Amino acid sequence: MSDVCLILEGTYPYITGGVSAWVHNLIKGLPGLKFSLLTILPSGDVYKDYKYDIPSNVVSVTRVYVHQSELSNKRAPFIFPWRKGGWRPGQRRELFRMVDQFYMDMARGEYTLLPGIFTDMINPATRVISPADIFNATETWDLLVKHYDLLETTESFIDYFWTWRYSHMPLLRLFDVQIPRASVYHTVSTGYAGVAAVFSKLITSRPMIITEHGIYTNERRIEIEQANWIYERKIDRTVITANSSLFKEIWISLFEHFSRVSYAWADEIITLFENNRKMQIRGGADPWKTSVIPNGIKLSRFPFQRKQGKTVGPFVIGFVGRVVPIKDVKTFIRACRIITDEFPDTLFRVMGPCDEDTEYFEECRTMVSMLGLQENLEFTGPVNVSREYPNLDLLVLTSVSEGMPLVILEAGCCGVASVASDVGACSELLNGRTSEDQALGVSGLVTPIADHESTAEAVISILRKPHLLDVMGESARRRTEIHYNEEDLNFAYQEIYRKYIDRV
Repeated sequence: MSDVCLILEGTYPYITGGVSAWVHNLIKGLPGLKFSLLTILPSGDVYKDYKYDIPSNVVSVTRVYVHQSELSNKRAPFIFPWRKGGWRPGQRRELFRMVDQFYMDMARGEYTLLPGIFTDMINPATRVISPADIFNATETWDLLVKHYDLLETTESFIDYFWTWRYSHMPLLRLFDVQIPRASVYHTVSTGYAGVAAVFSKLITSRPMIITEHGIYTNERRIEIEQANWIYERKIDRTVITANSSLFKEIWISLFEHFSRVSYAWADEIITLFENNRKMQIRGGADPWKTSVIPNGIKLSRFPFQRKQGKTVGPFVIGFVGRVVPIKDVKTFIRACRIITDEFPDTLFRVMGPCDEDTEYFEECRTMVSMLGLQENLEFTGPVNVSREYPNLDLLVLTSVSEGMPLVILEAGCCGVASVASDVGACSELLNGRTSEDQALGVSGLVTPIADHESTAEAVISILRKPHLLDVMGESARRRTEIHYNEEDLNFAYQEIYRKYIDRV
């Protein structure tokens, strides 16, 4: 049994990135606590190898693949007299009637029937029906027909049926997850990880904590809006509409309910900055459960400093992050084209994994070629960033969604200023959060989301006055050391964990 079970979705220890680094550093920073990991992944075909050396205070790693394996046919042993030989009279009808009512309640933001559904349909120790039976039951078909008719849509029922199946199958695979025993369950997102945390709490009656870096529902909405794998009827593209298709809305609604259920069962809801906390409240979180603990970094990991006093090029500009759509690498590439018009010798380094979305990576490489940037821009793959930051003159971040990006803090610790899109905590990190923080001066510039022209203009405005690289870089260094020391922030989590571990 562990002190804390961290429930993770698509991150540590199989994928590198800001959230994974945060998890790794949290575990290492609290060596007196025992951690178990419950990691939710799409499949085992891609995510096989650890990308981190697992700390010695991790006692177990449990993997769950939500897009792999058949649904279970197992239900609980028949421990009640009326279940011998099957169902008691009317029981199956009552069960699906409860499911029908639960879906109706969900539309009003009510989830009070979940404990009963969990006992009879989800918990392997008590359920009277298996996930495979739920998925293929005639009663499920009847419910889908009913709820399709309530939509009064002209979309095909067959497309609605398959959308429901594809969206719900990963959820049903969670029904058989082996929950590690722990004193506290801490999920680092809502989504499938949040649902697994709710299941853990319902099974064990132990406290549940949420920490959201980015707001899960916002990130999934962005991905779904851009997805080409969700069916959409061909429409007249000359008509501009702000609405998503029915089938994209089904996916978005599902993730919104995951978040609301997670918020409802959580004992404590943490995020990284105030605007995120407000978004959680708008998304259904109880304000009294919410709090802010910002990200931090281990200052000793970044001992090298950028050399000051550079007055001429070639300048070196870095992008640190995964090459995936949510990081909007294409906006960075387009900005690079404009920057080279004024500073033609500028070098650009995209540092981070390129294998998570190979199709998107190839699109980025093609764009580099089409814009004639082959001699200026390099995709390095994963690198030791602590040694790379001091070689940069400026860091650029163009993400369309972020929480509190560690790359800005890491670069800042090395005396490197940043230009960042106005997402997450970027404005707070570059301009200061409190009056004391703001007195340190700006440590970079903030630009609109997905705006390559504004990004390029911000970079050029700094390069035209190279002394700003030193001034902003020094502000970044001092801000990081004073306000974002990882040791101080880990202590805050240790206090929260101890509060719940000691709860009888």
